[in-house]
Order: sequence, then structure tokens, then C-alpha cells
Amino acid sequence: MVGKWHLGSYKKEYTPIYRGFESHLGYWTGHQDYFDHTDVDPPGWGFDMRRNMELAFDLHGQYSTDVYAQEAVNIINNHNSSTPLFLYLAHAAVHSGNPYDPLQAPSDTIEKFSYIDNYKRQKFAAMMSKLDDSVGDVVNALAKKNMLENSIIVFSTDNGGVPVEFGDNAASNYPLRGVKATLWEGGLRGVGLLWSPLLKQSARVAKQFMHISDWLPTLLTAAGGNVSVTSVINSPTGVALKSINITLTPVNMLSLRHSAEINCSMQNKEEIACKPLEETCLFDIIQDPCEMRNVAKEFPKILEDMENLLAKYNNSAIPPGNMPLDPRGNPKFWNYVWTNFGDYI
Repeated sequence: MVGKWHLGSYKKEYTPIYRGFESHLGYWTGHQDYFDHTDVDPPGWGFDMRRNMELAFDLHGQYSTDVYAQEAVNIINNHNSSTPLFLYLAHAAVHSGNPYDPLQAPSDTIEKFSYIDNYKRQKFAAMMSKLDDSVGDVVNALAKKNMLENSIIVFSTDNGGVPVEFGDNAASNYPLRGVKATLWEGGLRGVGLLWSPLLKQSARVAKQFMHISDWLPTLLTAAGGNVSVTSVINSPTGVALKSINITLTPVNMLSLRHSAEINCSMQNKEEIACKPLEETCLFDIIQDPCEMRNVAKEFPKILEDMENLLAKYNNSAIPPGNMPLDPRGNPKFWNYVWTNFGDYI
């Protein structure tokens, strides 16, 4: 594994090396400065960059996206290609860094986007450009290692972006409503790309519904795994890789871009406002992805059925395991390092 963990580090048993990964270069918390690799999580501030369990102070000053891309390339180059490889590369980009300097990229890369009027958007574009370069580095490494022809590459996200007006970042979810940490489509709908020469159908924009929990059964099935996941997750196997065969088809990028466009036209239908603090809203996100027409009163039975289903899921859901921030973990008590403090108290 390479990059962001953010799934617990109270004790070492919660960290990547003790959760099944053979190696980890990256950070445990939710964000980091792209150059000095510290994390500000008030009231704490501390260093957060490790090779496995060891602190990686030697990487100070090196741009995170480049560090993680190079580590991924090194893993590929040193891998025995006769055996399978699962590489999870969780970039810091394009998440914001620390509040005092949230958008960071090398100055020469930022300069390439000087034609963008908004300086925050300039820096965001530079961060995205470096991320794009890193994807190319990984793909090229797989090709040179003769592993690309038998690879499945997934590029995805776990939430919508944070625009300039709503936080420290400069993303855009337009034309969708909402931002990260909201229940609007702009906060929940993730974009992604799945590439493989094993895909039977030609390049296309997939319209199927998919949840992040579908990746496990989808990729496990595609890799030929015989481990049952039904006891782990009650989710249908993803359909994206159901039929696989070795075929390569030329890609018409402009056509794909057009197919991925989101149309917010109401087709002469009246907009109906949603007031979520007063009552539940209902939207047809197939016909109305921008959530402009609240149809709760038009389809009360559907709304009732969905609320009952949600209540059913909530009654059987396991409570989140994350706990409130423990002041004993403040880096000031641990040489200004975010650490697995639970192992020492």
C-alpha cells in the first residue's frame, strides 16, 4: 500500500502493516502538508510519514504526489511478475493539505496554469496535473514490466469535492448540487475510471449503479478468487467485469466525454424546492441528477417505502467504530509525531 490510510492508528494493530498489507509508505491521518508531511488536526500538529512503522524524516521537502508515484513504480519494478500484485495507491492529491497552506504544488507546475484567473484554481489544477502524471508513471511501469496486458486499473474517489466557498479546497461538482459531507449528489456521487485489456466491451461510459462496497466482490471475481465474500458483505458482485476477454478497441475520447455529460434540463417540468430541515425530499436522480424537482408529494408511497427500508438498515447496522479524538494522542506528547499512542499508555 502507498499513501493515505485514515482508518485508525490508535494502536499498531489498526495500521496497514497489521491489516494485511505487506508494506506501506504513507501517512496514517486524514491529510498532510505536501512538502513537510505534517498534519494539523486541532489542537494537534505533528509529523506523519512512515515506511511501514518507521518514521520517514528523510522525505521532508519532497512533494507527496511524486513520493507516492515513485514508491508505486518501485513496487512494480521489484515485483515478481509471475505472481499476482494488488497495489493500493491512495494519493494525498487532490485533498487539501494543512489549513495554513491547503493547496500545494511545485511552483513550476503552478506557473503552467497561470492563464486561470482564480489563483486557488491555478494551484488545484497544478495538483491535478501532478496526479495525472503519477497515473502515467504507474501505467508506464506496468507496461515496461510486461504486466499491463493482464492488469485491471481502477481510478476512483470516495466523495465529492470541496469548492472554494465551502472550505480549504478549490474543487467543483458542477452541475451537481452539494459538496463533500452533504447528502446531495455532488457530495455522494463519485467519478471513476476502470481500464483493462481484459474488458470484453469497448470503451464506454457505464450507467450502472455501483457502491464502493461493490469493489471487493467485483475485483475478487475478476481476479479469479475463490474466497466467498457473502459472509463479509451483502452486496451483489459488480457487473463491470462480468464478461472478460482480451480485446483492445481504439478509444474515441471526445465521444466518451460527451457520454459522461450530466444534463440538468428539466424538459419543461417545474422546479420544486427541497427544504430538508422541514421534511424529507425525494428526487428521481436518473431523470433529475441535479436534484431540482422534489417529487416527495408526487410519490408518497415510494418515499414511505424508502424511509422504511432505511430504518430497517439502520436497525441492523453496526455502529461506527471510530471514537472521539483522544487528547492523549496529541503529538505534543509524542515528540510532535502522530503515533500509535495506545500501545504506550
